[in-house]
Order: sequence, then structure tokens, then C-alpha cells
Amino acid sequence: WRMRNEMNPVDAFFILEPFTTVVDTKGLKFKTTQTTRMETNMNDAEKLIAYAETQIGKGGEDYWAYFGYKDDWCSEFVSYCGYKCGFVPSKMPKADTCAKAMDFYKSRNQLHKKTDYQPKPGDIVYFGDKGTEHTAIVSRVQTGQITVIEGNAGSTDYRKSKVCETIYKRDNPWLWGY
Repeated sequence: WRMRNEMNPVDAFFILEPFTTVVDTKGLKFKTTQTTRMETNMNDAEKLIAYAETQIGKGGEDYWAYFGYKDDWCSEFVSYCGYKCGFVPSKMPKADTCAKAMDFYKSRNQLHKKTDYQPKPGDIVYFGDKGTEHTAIVSRVQTGQITVIEGNAGSTDYRKSKVCETIYKRDNPWLWGY
């Protein structure tokens, strides 16, 4: 098989033990990932957070490859995590911008301004003017603050930014909604 940008499938897929059974590898050797928090009884939010946590510290390469080009990549990160959990395109969009992702959730009545909604772990949070400047995955909700896992963070240069875990106050004016 050959994939977009001549990517080898061995570089794009992984085997999640013990949930994946390979019938015939045809000689291919796949990376394996041992089960940690990815248990079968986890709900969607827990799966999304658990996968996002495995990405902390990474740069944008995987997320750029998912879309086929390099640029600011916060939305690509969120979408990629949803894809890896099997949520794209039914529960989450393949969206390379905050605006496209917000349109997906708005059409499902799942988009809420921060003043109208109580966030919960697994929610997607939007920042900036009209929510179109940045996005992340809510991993924890505490009194007066949220902890998020966000791509394209830690540097103003998207080529040097990473996936980071960050705490935001819920009344932060930059936070738009969920």
C-alpha cells in the first residue's frame, strides 16, 4: 500500500494490544502499543484524553502528515486525536481550522459559548475572537479552571511548537467556548 505523500502504511498505523488482531501482515512489521489507559470500558471522552496525553511533547510532524501540509496545527492536532480514536468523521470532523470544526459542532447543536455551558473532560475548547484562533482538548475541569492538551503551543513559531498540557482560568477573556 502507498498513502498520501508516498507515506508507508507501516509509518501511519500502530497495533493497540490487545484490541487489534492482525490476520496477515504480508511481511510488514507494525509498531505495537501496549494498553495503558486505553481500556475497552473507557467512554469516548476518556479515550480521547488518554490518546492526547500520549502526544504531549511531540512536534507537528504527524499532524502535518495527516493533512498533507505544514502550518499552524492546533486544529489538526485535535482532529488527529479524534481520528486515532475512531471518531472521525462520525463524531468529530477532519478539520484543519477552528472555524471548520466549529461549523461541524454547530450543525449538531454541540457548540456553546463559555457563559452558557459547564465544560467537562473530553470537550473541545475554542479560543479567540469568535473561537477561531485556537483549540484544544479539555482533560480536566477544576473549580475556576480547565486543564487542556493543546497542539501548536509553547512557541510563536509553529515549526518549533509542541503538544502541551496547559491550565486556563475559565473566565480567561481569550476562552470563547466549547
